[in-house]
Amino acid sequence: MPSSLSGEPLFGRGQPLIPGSGDASTRDVLKLILGNGFRLALIGIVVGLGIAFAATRLLSTLLYDVSATDPAIFLIDAVLLAGSALLACYIPARRATKVDPIVALRYE
Repeated sequence: MPSSLSGEPLFGRGQPLIPGSGDASTRDVLKLILGNGFRLALIGIVVGLGIAFAATRLLSTLLYDVSATDPAIFLIDAVLLAGSALLACYIPARRATKVDPIVALRYE
């Protein structure tokens, strides 16, 4: 997840969002990065659940004591993936809010 966002987490409308520079507050940066990351995660979860549900016919012979379309398993998987994706987006986003704007602009 972080590698898929590393190209543009702080670039919204063509301008970099640097906390404290007047353009963005820390809340804006967190909301931008978490929103983009969670949107990608939700797309992945929906596609993955669709593929998993379609593959249940092939895998039903390998499962014991669990039905192939057990909704609890699908729900637990989706919640765990969403939680780990949120955490994977939050840690770099929180670090981005701690960046000194002058240092970031000088680096650019």
